[in-house]
Amino acid sequence: MIFDKSLGDLFVVRVAGNVAGISQIGTIEFAVQRLGARLIIVLGHTECGAVRAAFDEVEHPSEHLSPGLSSIIGAIRPLVEVLSDSDRRPDNRESVESVVRANIRAVTAQLQRESQILDAFMQEEGLEVIGAEYSLETGVVDFFEDREAE
Repeated sequence: MIFDKSLGDLFVVRVAGNVAGISQIGTIEFAVQRLGARLIIVLGHTECGAVRAAFDEVEHPSEHLSPGLSSIIGAIRPLVEVLSDSDRRPDNRESVESVVRANIRAVTAQLQRESQILDAFMQEEGLEVIGAEYSLETGVVDFFEDREAE
């Protein structure tokens, strides 16, 4: 049902790596407070280029990242570093997909944690914030069963 909507039926915020900076959080707050949105889906996707870029930065740090790129990669990098510190190799497809899912959960939790507006609407108005992952290969969207960040 969500994916069959027409122009103007959804309020969409797109950003590489589905990171949530102050502007993205404010945009979501606007959609909730002013436009009545009651469902926020943090939708990541398989084979995310921003996640792969964060892996590349951990492996081969660049001295010439713009502030904008640094912001995106910097938001994802801690998740890659945790994986890099574990027994798993951080450069395989499974590891990238693991970070994609962890990032979706992290951003879902961040929205709830960093926005008093969103928190209040969740507590009082039935707002839901959920994570989902879109498979570029199959076109299937998997909604996360857990509503909480890990």
